[in-house]
Amino acid sequence: MMVTKSLLPSTIAIIVTLAISSYGKQPCRDSDSLCFRYYKIWKDLVKDRNFLSEEYFQTHIFPTEAGTGPRGKSGDVDFVIWYKVKIDWAEMACYNQFVIKIGEAGTYLTEKELVPILIKGAYGSSILKMIPLEKLKYSSQEEAVKALQEIANCDRLKFRAASLYVPGRIPRVDGYPYLLGWGEIDESENKCIVGYINLVTGEGQAHETVCVIYN
Repeated sequence: MMVTKSLLPSTIAIIVTLAISSYGKQPCRDSDSLCFRYYKIWKDLVKDRNFLSEEYFQTHIFPTEAGTGPRGKSGDVDFVIWYKVKIDWAEMACYNQFVIKIGEAGTYLTEKELVPILIKGAYGSSILKMIPLEKLKYSSQEEAVKALQEIANCDRLKFRAASLYVPGRIPRVDGYPYLLGWGEIDESENKCIVGYINLVTGEGQAHETVCVIYN
């Protein structure tokens, strides 16, 4: 029997720590010219698609690691990048991956060729979607958690992460930053609660769920 603990704060904390531990360093290795090429394309697309100035990018988006590599045995090659987005007090660990070469016989894609692929999300490709903000509705993480607890009518909801991605929500990414919450209601009954709150509009929701999934 397999036991899976999902949505645990400790797991999220480890992921966030790994993603932001290289804050401020050059994301590509010095000798990786292909990585540099697609890092520049990624940066240009992020700025164009989100209407970001160079100044806003430099003060709110902090790449940490990037690289290129094959995807399984398909012959496709991907560009991957980890980075942090900082808006006001919220720091969000993010990850993008997109195809840069399709098949062994393919050539490396240009920025123009990548745009429709990213719009469609083809080949599992993704890129940052965000609204350029300076201030959030809540003055602190603690205030946002309290607002989420009031929505859920449950003070057991605790901070899990700030995120541009909301699991289970449609759409999962809409450009707004969110605070995600998790809490244990009754361990003996395997009962927990999860929720989220939009850090700009204050809209949110929460629902009960299982703490441990038994397979």
